Amino acid sequence: MKVLITGSQGFLAKNLLYTLGSIPDFEILCADRSTSDYNWDKMISEAEFIFHLAGVNRPLDPQAFYQDNTGFTRKIVDRLLSLNHKTPIVLSSSIQATNNNDYGLSKIEAEKAIFQYSKETGATVWVFRLPNIFGKWCKPDYNSVVATFCHNITHNLPILVNEPLKNIDLVHVSSIVDQFKAILMSWFASGKTNTTRFVSPPSEAPAFHRISPVFQISLGELASKLEYFNKCRNEQLLPNLSVNFDHLLFSTFCSFLPADKIKSTPEMKRDQRGWLFELLKSPSAGQFFISKTLPGVTRGNHYHHNKIEKFTVIRGKAKIQLQHLISSETLTIDVTDDPISTIDIPPGYTHSIQNTGDDEMLCIFWASEIFNPSNPDTTAIMVNYER
Repeated sequence: MKVLITGSQGFLAKNLLYTLGSIPDFEILCADRSTSDYNWDKMISEAEFIFHLAGVNRPLDPQAFYQDNTGFTRKIVDRLLSLNHKTPIVLSSSIQATNNNDYGLSKIEAEKAIFQYSKETGATVWVFRLPNIFGKWCKPDYNSVVATFCHNITHNLPILVNEPLKNIDLVHVSSIVDQFKAILMSWFASGKTNTTRFVSPPSEAPAFHRISPVFQISLGELASKLEYFNKCRNEQLLPNLSVNFDHLLFSTFCSFLPADKIKSTPEMKRDQRGWLFELLKSPSAGQFFISKTLPGVTRGNHYHHNKIEKFTVIRGKAKIQLQHLISSETLTIDVTDDPISTIDIPPGYTHSIQNTGDDEMLCIFWASEIFNPSNPDTTAIMVNYER
């Protein structure tokens, strides 16, 4: 099935292209402002499904709104009408279509052209009035405050928040791509054809389609979240990503990291036992750290009142011992890196881990709390102590 994507160099189109391009049953035809008239006509005539995503929203000349947003749309439908085709079309319009300005008016006219084409041919169309979109590959300093803030913060540039209390509606690009893909897959599975003109008008009234979920946030809160994400990266902290919007926003933020910030080097704490470094920390989920322990060396011999830990040896051999502080009951567990096993260290047990192999031992530790030097919840006491 040949699928035409217009505006193929745009933010939304690139995300859609890389999603549909991995599906064997589809041949993706890409058109943008550099496409010749001949190739435009050829692709429109061959397309069995069209995603019309081309448009402008910040031209130097206001007339470009009508030339690109309205003109391109009419060019497509006029060509389809001349071919007697009823190719299904998905149009990406904007919630700003209701605004009485050149951009909004040009979008309204594009919508009218699509609905009129559907009325004349019976072609199925989907018109989406999209809110502000965010996600990877979005262009900063263009039409996305999220992209601009992410780019500036990750590149140590200032951000300007003129109206911190102003609320904006946001939708993630993956939500749009998922719904567009679902529409295409459903159409493809139905086995419908687009090559025979159907002159009876559709019974349904023109309707706009919506994308969900839509997130609302103030500009001030958006800036604060992104500044916090930057702080987290600098301090090897993982923000709480249990809320879907925060996860998607953090993903977007990380997509703007410059090359010199992709790599980070944690502080290595070295002593006669080997080394240890903190890998990741989370205010809501504790921290991970990794240690290298030399043969015969023992770590630990302390207990926690509230902190929970997990030990996982990923290279070498070890003996883990736990002793209950009240009953003095002792548990000895021998572990290796084959098979991998995880040992829970409950509070109220003094515990230790000894490298019992001939080579260095690597262990991943998880603790339910970030280590706080002023309140470490760590009290030294040897395993096998006598009460």
